[in-house]
Amino acid sequence: MSSRRRKARRRKTSNEQSRNFLDFSTHDSVPSYDGRILVVGVYEAGKTSLVMNLIGEEIPTERQSTDGIDVHFGKLLFEMKTQMFLKKKTDLHSFPKAVYQKVLACLETVHKSKASKQSKKSNQDFLQEDQCLFPANQDEVQRKQESITHALIECFTDKQIKSHLILQRLFFVNSLDESDTGINELRSFLSKLLVDNPQWRQKVPKQFVFLEMMLAILVDEGEYILSREDIDIINRENEFTPLSEEELDRFLHIQNSCGKLTYIDTHYLRNFIVINPTCIIDLLKAIVTAFPSTSDMKHGRLRKSDLTKMFDSEKFNRLGSYTDFFRELLVYYDILAEIRRYDKTTGRKIEIECYFVPCLIYETNTTSFFKNCITSERCISFAFVFNKSYVPPAITSRLISCVLSIWNVKIYNKVELLFSAFVVVSLDRNHDLVVQADQTSIVICMIHKQRKELIIRDLASSVRQCLEENLHRISEVYSDSYAESPSRYVPFTMKVQSGCLSPSCLINVDDV
Repeated sequence: MSSRRRKARRRKTSNEQSRNFLDFSTHDSVPSYDGRILVVGVYEAGKTSLVMNLIGEEIPTERQSTDGIDVHFGKLLFEMKTQMFLKKKTDLHSFPKAVYQKVLACLETVHKSKASKQSKKSNQDFLQEDQCLFPANQDEVQRKQESITHALIECFTDKQIKSHLILQRLFFVNSLDESDTGINELRSFLSKLLVDNPQWRQKVPKQFVFLEMMLAILVDEGEYILSREDIDIINRENEFTPLSEEELDRFLHIQNSCGKLTYIDTHYLRNFIVINPTCIIDLLKAIVTAFPSTSDMKHGRLRKSDLTKMFDSEKFNRLGSYTDFFRELLVYYDILAEIRRYDKTTGRKIEIECYFVPCLIYETNTTSFFKNCITSERCISFAFVFNKSYVPPAITSRLISCVLSIWNVKIYNKVELLFSAFVVVSLDRNHDLVVQADQTSIVICMIHKQRKELIIRDLASSVRQCLEENLHRISEVYSDSYAESPSRYVPFTMKVQSGCLSPSCLINVDDV
C-alpha cells in the first residue's frame, strides 16, 4: 500500500472516530452494543480452548482448571460493517464498540445419573474420545457425529425444553485448530446472534455507558464491591449531566438483571453493590470445599465460626469490612438458612451458632416416618404443581431454607428428618409439617398427632399462605425475561389433596 493511500486511510479513520465521539457527546441517548455468551459443558471438555480460539487469544496447550469461574470477561473488538469478532491487535486504532462476553463453565453433565458414577479417568477418556472426532476415516467421523447428535436429541424430547433452543444445527469443531472451518462458521453464527438480539443497538442514556465503563475499569483494577455512596460520587463526577436518583436506580436494576453486577434493593442490602459477581461464585465454591468438618456439612449445617474463619482467610481478605453484607446476601439467596429463634419472654432474637445449607444434603429419606405418619386419617395436604415439566432443584432447596429458618426439624426415632428434597418440621406439640419435592411438584402435608379433623384451620391457612408467598418470591428468578406484562409471573398452580394421598386425588383450589 502506498504512503498516500495509508495517509488517506488514517485520515478517514480519524474522521470516523471524530463523528462517533461527536454523536456520543451531543446526543442524550446512544446505541448500546452489548451482549454475553455463556459456554457450558462437562468437566475437561475443552471449553477454555474453544473460547480462546473464538476470540483470537492464544489456545492453551495444557489444561488448567477454571473451577467454574469466568474464562473471559472484558471487551472484544467487533467490526460493525462485517459483523465479526476481531483479534486483538496492538496497531488497531479504529473506534471499538464494546462487546462484553462472559464465559462460565458448568460442571453438570447432560446425564446426571451417569456423570455421578464417572471417575476422573472416565472424564479423561471422554475428552480423548471427543478429540478423536477427526481421524483420517471420514466414515468414522460421520458415525461419531450421528451418535452425538442422536444423544443430544434425546435430551430435548420435551417440547417445553426444546422451545428454548434458538438453533437446531450442531457445529463439530476442533477447538485446538485456529484454521478449522467449523470454528469460522461458529464465530459467524455467534456474531449474527449478537446482532439479531433485540437489545443490540438499543438506545440508552449516555450516562449509562459512562457508568458502565467506569465500573469496568474498577473491576480491572481489582475492586469487587462498592458502597452506594461510591456509586453516587462516580455519577456526580461524570462529564455529562448526572443521573437522577430514580435513573441511577434504574441503571443498577438493569445491570443486576443482566448479571453484570449484584444489586439487591432491600433495606439491608441496597447500600452495597457487588461490581464483580465472580467473587460470589468463589464464595459459594469455598463453602463446599474450605471446611474440614465434613460431618456437619453432610447434614446441611455450617457453623458461623467456620464461616468467619473463611472470611478471615487470605483468599477472602479483599472483602475486608464487607463480610456482614456477604453473609446477609447468602441468606437472601437462601444458600444459607438463618435459624431465627426468639425468647418468649423478652422477644429478643436468640443467636444460633449455625446455618442450614439444604443444597448440600444428598442423603435420601430411608426412615419409616412417611409410611407410619403420613396417612389419610391424620393429614391434609396440598401441592404446588409447576407449569414446566421440571422443577429446578434450587427452588426446592430455597423453599426448604425458608421452612428451616422458621421451624425446628422434627426428630423421629432419634433421626433428624432433614434429607434431600424432604424435610419434616414441628409446628407445635400436635402439628407437624412435611415438605417433599419431585421433578414436577412440591407437596406439603400437615399432620395432626391424633386425627386430621383436629387440625387448627387458622394455622393451616397461615402456613399455606406463608409457603405460597415465599414460593412466589423464589420463582421470580425464573420469570420470563422478555415478558411485557407487568403482572406477576406465577410458574405453578396450587392444588389440594382430596380423600387420599395419591397424585390422582389432587384437585384445583378453585374447585374446592
